Parts: sequence; structure tokens; C-alpha cells
Amino acid sequence: MLKRTMKGYAFMPLRHDQNGFSLVSTLISVFATLLIFFIAGQVFTIISQHKNDKDLEVFQFFHFLEDEWKLADQVKIDHNQLIFEHTNGGDKINYSLYQKTIRRQVNGLGHEIMLREVESWNLSRAAMVHLSLVMKGGKQYEKKLIPFP
Repeated sequence: MLKRTMKGYAFMPLRHDQNGFSLVSTLISVFATLLIFFIAGQVFTIISQHKNDKDLEVFQFFHFLEDEWKLADQVKIDHNQLIFEHTNGGDKINYSLYQKTIRRQVNGLGHEIMLREVESWNLSRAAMVHLSLVMKGGKQYEKKLIPFP
């Protein structure tokens, strides 16, 4: 007798295991990747804005000093304090360094914090007031206040 060997079928049944990608799983992974990129971009934007906040605070403080200078009738420097005097209302406004903050006091009362995290500040006066600040990280700022006519 002849020995016949069995050959494979021309038609093989498909197995139903889930080893491949479907369109839905691909769309979900693309959406998740885009969401992660979007959130990471927003976080980096917030971090970079936080670095510039200190510059903005100092420039705003300098602007407040200029406004105070415009309204004052007389400006003095005494014991590293900047003093603005108003003759019409009799107010005396002091700016001084107090525990790493610059505070504003009206007639020696109150405690309004104008700037935080200040290591040192120095005042000098000739024809103008020269103000130099050193902030917590070592960053230095300078401002020259020129008297208004």
C-alpha cells in the first residue's frame, strides 16, 4: 500500500485572539499622547511665567515709589528709610526694610508690605534718590528717582 502523508488544508480556520491593533485603540492612544503634550506645554508656560513674576513685582514697587514722589512735597532719607512728607495733609509716609520685606507706614501706623524677599536695600541722595535692592536669589535692581518740578 501506498503511504500517504496528510498535507495541510488549503483553508485554515482563523483564531480569534486579540493580538493586533484596532482603529479604536489607535485613536485612543493618539488622543492620550496629544493630551499629554498639551498639558506639558501648559505646565512649562506656568513655570516660565513664575520666573518673571519677581521682576514684575519689583518694577511695580518702583512705579509706586514714583507715584508717591509725585505727590510728596518733601523727600528725606533717614537711617535707610525713605520718607515722603505731605504739607497739605500732614501725612508722613515711610518706606523701610523690615524683616526681609519693604513696608510702607503712614504717620508711623500700619504695616503695608510693598515687596517681599528683599535681602538688602540701600538709599543715597544727591540731586536724586538712588535706590538699590538685592533680592533673595541675589538678583540686583537699581532705580533713580528724579524730582518732579
